[in-house]
Amino acid sequence: MNEVLQNAIETVDGARQHKCELEGRLGQLNDCISQVSITSEKAREDIKQHFAELQSKIVKEIQHKSKVLLDQINAIEKESLKPLEECKQILDDGIKETVSVIENGEKLLHSEDDTTNNANIKKLNKFTNSATGLSLESVPEVPSVTEVACLSFNYKEKNFSQELCSAIKNHGEISKQAPVQITELEPLPGGMVVTWDEVGDDSEVADWIENGNTVLYKLQFCHGKVSLLTKRSETEYSSHFFQDTYIGKNISHTVQKLSPNTVYTFRVSRCLIKGDTHSDLSETKNNWSPWSVFQGGITTLPGYEWADVKDNEGYNVQDKSRVASKRSNTSQILYSKAGGYTVGYPILFRIENEGKSQSLGDGFALVAKIDPVSRSIVKDGSLCVAADGRIFINGTESKTRFSNFCRNMKIRFQTQEIQTEIDSISPGKKSKGKSSVTLRVTITVMDKEAVFNWRIAPSSVLSTNSSNKYCLGFAAAFKSQGWKFSVI
Repeated sequence: MNEVLQNAIETVDGARQHKCELEGRLGQLNDCISQVSITSEKAREDIKQHFAELQSKIVKEIQHKSKVLLDQINAIEKESLKPLEECKQILDDGIKETVSVIENGEKLLHSEDDTTNNANIKKLNKFTNSATGLSLESVPEVPSVTEVACLSFNYKEKNFSQELCSAIKNHGEISKQAPVQITELEPLPGGMVVTWDEVGDDSEVADWIENGNTVLYKLQFCHGKVSLLTKRSETEYSSHFFQDTYIGKNISHTVQKLSPNTVYTFRVSRCLIKGDTHSDLSETKNNWSPWSVFQGGITTLPGYEWADVKDNEGYNVQDKSRVASKRSNTSQILYSKAGGYTVGYPILFRIENEGKSQSLGDGFALVAKIDPVSRSIVKDGSLCVAADGRIFINGTESKTRFSNFCRNMKIRFQTQEIQTEIDSISPGKKSKGKSSVTLRVTITVMDKEAVFNWRIAPSSVLSTNSSNKYCLGFAAAFKSQGWKFSVI
């Protein structure tokens, strides 16, 4: 009976779990349905708005061009007619005066008065003398029709209309899906590794690159959860909210300086550029693909920070405790905040400026515990990269050696837990055994890499975070002032 009851209880529990899984899948499916419906409606609105604006611009340009041409005709006509009208006025005046001479002469010639008497002879002489001043034997120059303007409107009707219709016909297309999508968001302490990839057949991109062309990707992010499923204006999706964090050829990027327990939204776009150069990115403004589906992510781990220092200590800490500089010539260790590094994640130190000199014991280290009393980072419970390139594991020098520290050098640690041992407990004793942890540590300095196994002894008690991962500290030690370094 108890077995039957237990089976029934397990069946109900299994059904409840199955119901939760189905409801979760249903919610995901509803998001997919909403995405198709909302993006379809937005695309319709974009098409209507775009072609309405395009039509308005084309009509405006046609009207403007028509006015410009008509104004040109008016100007040419006015300029061409002015000398012709002046010439016409001269001819009209000459004809009028000539008609007057003819009328006066005919009147005298047909007069009944005796033309032989002295009075009439004087009249005829006076008439002849006045007519002589009219230059009856000369006429003004008049241009021929081939010498004056003959306006016409010229245009390539067939080719232009075909090109215009073809341009409109080929203008715009519907993208069922953006060509690039975000495939993974990997949280890091104070950051996020964003990875993306081509969607569908990537032969187009491969052929494009093979032919000597360039493919660029643009990654943007913003604070808060932004979704395409919420109707928003394009302005709200613009760079006013989103900001560029990466433009380049890689298909992954680490976004740094993110606040823990804060939601961020990411999106990516692609640009195909003719040729192998992209010095002027402004020319690519209109060549970017549609944005990928927005992806939200969050990191629960705070970014790496140096511990707060007092005014009388030898370091200055700035830029949200990420950058430190040595301000005195005394040997002193600068530690991270407690539990500042979580095993399993990368940590990177960058030399911003070199100090006046390099001293024995200068360098960076991962430490099992923060010991304010210690005067050196080369000790048991530490893995140190010294400024002269030497490696010390639990105080013992390794045969591996890197280059000396210099400006802009990057020193990267990546850890992985590979073994945990529990000390045996003597019979009759109630105390628990202490554990020792072995970490595989990959150290990269510029383009050189080395791997070490670092065993942290039982005397160093490691703390764990909420994800049950071991936490370490990190430290820096420099004697000479002038050293400036950051942690990422």
